[in-house]
Amino acid sequence: MPAIAPEHKTVATLSLLVILFGAGVCRADDCGPAVYAYDKRVVFYSCDKTGALGLNVVVLDDASDLKITGRVAVTAKRGFDAVAHDKDKVLILTWDLLEIFDTSDAAHPSLLAKFTLKKQGKFQGYDRIEKESENTFLVLSGLGAGELTIAGDAPKWTFKDIDRISSHDKMARAEPPESQLSREIQDATPLLETTKFRYELVWKDKVRPGKALHREYLRKVDKATQRSVSALLMGERLETID
Repeated sequence: MPAIAPEHKTVATLSLLVILFGAGVCRADDCGPAVYAYDKRVVFYSCDKTGALGLNVVVLDDASDLKITGRVAVTAKRGFDAVAHDKDKVLILTWDLLEIFDTSDAAHPSLLAKFTLKKQGKFQGYDRIEKESENTFLVLSGLGAGELTIAGDAPKWTFKDIDRISSHDKMARAEPPESQLSREIQDATPLLETTKFRYELVWKDKVRPGKALHREYLRKVDKATQRSVSALLMGERLETID
């Protein structure tokens, strides 16, 4: 686990692949993964009461309790396969769909652009979004590859499909950093540490005869007392036990 960074710096950029039912109940095929953390933001998918999937934004703010600050509808029908960010822009890949969201106004996140990858075939390995230069990203999907350019305003952004080559396959075999933290673990996963508080993700299990409920929480911990002062349920997964 990387060391805790200074105040207002993230410990790790991560994606937790979980089944999410945060804002409402929906089928596992429709909701989750996932959770992603960067800077002082945590974003995650959940379904509303109608079953519609949306992207939630949580601001890690010492002065307030943990809560969903804003939400925006997404085109995708299930959780994402790869994720990255560029400043306040969040890039999310779901199968062949690439969506880019603006979270600079956390109360009003918005969809900036979306692109569709060409289906070139079926490829093994991890999907990933890799920054290549200041304004370009390599996008690798199980269906193909592409290059995203986000120079200038959103209407000027471009996406072009590129041939999937051997170096891409080699890159896809390596587990991306955010996926390394996707497994359910009992130890808390630190996200951000300030002078007074520590923000972390933690799993809690409730086991009953024939089933186990795994819940994931975002937690705000007072460093002086080591006690949780605020918590937000991110989602839960029900496991059937024979």
